[in-house]
Amino acid sequence: MHEPANLYAWDAVVAAFLNSRHAIGRAYVGEEQVLRHLRSFLVRSGAVDLDTATFDRWRRQFQHLRETLIYQGSPQWSTGLRPATILA
Repeated sequence: MHEPANLYAWDAVVAAFLNSRHAIGRAYVGEEQVLRHLRSFLVRSGAVDLDTATFDRWRRQFQHLRETLIYQGSPQWSTGLRPATILA
């Protein structure tokens, strides 16, 4: 079993971004869901940051979906947690 990826810098940047969006009244529920999925992929990949090659590997998982399906989601399941706790 490998050690979990150290994503402290990733978490800090994403949390700051989401906090800035929330501060101006944006909900960003769907975006938070995508970022959680991306972070989970980074952990499984053992990555410590997001680079072009890693992003391309992540997005290839969705090539079979139509554009409209990629962005449709049900935000109703959102936990209501703030970014720092969602990404931790």
